[in-house]
Order: sequence, then C-alpha cells, then structure tokens
Amino acid sequence: GFASTTALGAYLDATRLLGPGVTGRAGLRADHFAGSGTYLAPRGSLSWELTPEALLTIAAGRYHQPTRTPHPEVERTLAELSADGDAPAELLPVATADHVVLGLDQRLGSQVRLGLEGFWKRFDGLPGGQGETVRSSGVDVRVLTAGERGALWVGYGLSWFWSTVDLSGRASEFAGRHLLSAGVSGALGGPLRGEARLAYGAGLPYTSIPFGGARALDAQGASTNQLSGAPPPPEASPAPIVGGLDQEFLRLDLELHMLLEPKVGGRTWQVRPYIRLLNALDRRDALFYTFQPWRSESVRPLAERPVLPLVGVAVSF
Repeated sequence: GFASTTALGAYLDATRLLGPGVTGRAGLRADHFAGSGTYLAPRGSLSWELTPEALLTIAAGRYHQPTRTPHPEVERTLAELSADGDAPAELLPVATADHVVLGLDQRLGSQVRLGLEGFWKRFDGLPGGQGETVRSSGVDVRVLTAGERGALWVGYGLSWFWSTVDLSGRASEFAGRHLLSAGVSGALGGPLRGEARLAYGAGLPYTSIPFGGARALDAQGASTNQLSGAPPPPEASPAPIVGGLDQEFLRLDLELHMLLEPKVGGRTWQVRPYIRLLNALDRRDALFYTFQPWRSESVRPLAERPVLPLVGVAVSF
C-alpha cells in the first residue's frame, strides 16, 4: 500500500441527429482522485456519413489519469520515506491530455474495412517534466477483415513527440516512434473463442533531435566556468515521454473467452469469462520491488517474470 490511489468517475453524454447523415455527440466526464481533487473533462464529436460505406469523424476532448513517477524519482522518494517515515503524495500525480482526432472509416467490399486517423495531442502535468508541455501528432492506419468464423487485423501507427519550454511553441526536444500491431480471433468450438495480439513498438533514432535555446549553455557561461575551474552545469533532462521513446518492445498477448447470453428478467445479458496471458517477449518485468537502503540505493525487482496471467468476467446488458 505504499504507492496507491483511489479514483471515482462518472460521465454523461448525449447524441443527436443534426441533419441528413450528420450526427453530433457531446459529453462531460468528472473524475475524483484521492489526494488530488476533482477534474472535469469535456468531449464532443461530429460524424458525417459521406456514403453508405464511408464515415468521416472529427472529435476533441480532454482526459485525466494518474501517472507513474519515473524510476529515479521513485528511488529518491523511497530513500526519503525510509529516513522520515512519511509517505509522499507525488508518486502518482494526475496528468491531463487534450486531443483532436480526424478519422475516416470505410468499408471495402463485404468483409474488409479500412480506418485512417490523424491526431494531435497535448500532455500537461507529467511527472518529472518541470512544468513542460509535451505535444504529439501522428497517423494511424488499420485494416480489418471479418467473417462469421473470425477476424484478422493489421495496424500501423507513426507519431512524433516534442516538448515546449515557452509560450512561443519553440521545441526543445523532438522524437519519433512507430508501432506495428496485428491480431487474429476466431471460434474454437462451441462458445469458446480465442484471440492473439502481437505488437512491436520502437523509436525512430534519426528523428531524435535535441534543439538548443534555453537548454544550451551560452558562451559566456562556458568561459566563466572554464576560468573559475568550476564544473559545467548539468544538462537539463528531457521531458519524460520524449526521453524514453527510443526504447523498443515486443509483446504477444493470448486470450481464451466464452460468450454466454442468459435471459434474466426478460432481458438478454452478455457474460464473458476470460483468461489472458500478457507476455512481454523482450524483457522480464517484476510485479513487486524491494528497497533496502543499507544494501543498495536503488529498488530491486522481486519475482521477475515475462508472463502475467489475468482471469476476469465482463458483464453487459
């Protein structure tokens, strides 16, 4: 129970037909985070049916979510906790994300669907960002083919991230990243179905460009340090998202589930028990960590494992 938080959320939205083939949707979400307060997040979208096979949508909104403090900050906070015994409230700060999305969903033939999406996002309140705002933009392409027995899909996403240091929008860090995903699902016999999802993400090293400006040491400061014999000032750390975009990951998730539709009180319910195996193929993450300041100044993983099983039941009506 060292780093934990409690969240309570509720949302309300309404959909209305604004004209022939044009639908509007607007809503408001309220989230309360223990120790951080209550946040309101508006959202809305406008959909236009270009043809019976093509739908164009533009959407905008805001979202709030607790974020994890970077590992160096966690280790520093654990050291402070072992010294004075007070649990800090900054380990899971609440961050804000604003987004604008333009998407096209088109049916090609009877079983193939093509999805194109462009987006712009802004992130505020990220841990370790020192008041910086991180922005992102990119494109996503998805192809899906589905039939009575199953479905197959492939997706590719390309995104760019940059951080800002002032109101003029001047960038201090710039990096790119791409994501390739694929999946297949189908019936295995009776109500039992299976699903496999593969995802590979990696940074684009040739787009990682650190810009100058406020982070660069001016010539006068460098000369002063050289004359006085003092060490040069440390380079400012990059924004938390931009700084970790060069990391690669490879993941394969497997799932078995059943879809049951019992009738209760004259209403048909959908009950979906499932078991999932989340498998990080290229790393061994730990579920728990230990911190012993007399042995090491950093956290140490316990029970490393690449596979995480999950069992659950989803109910809808």
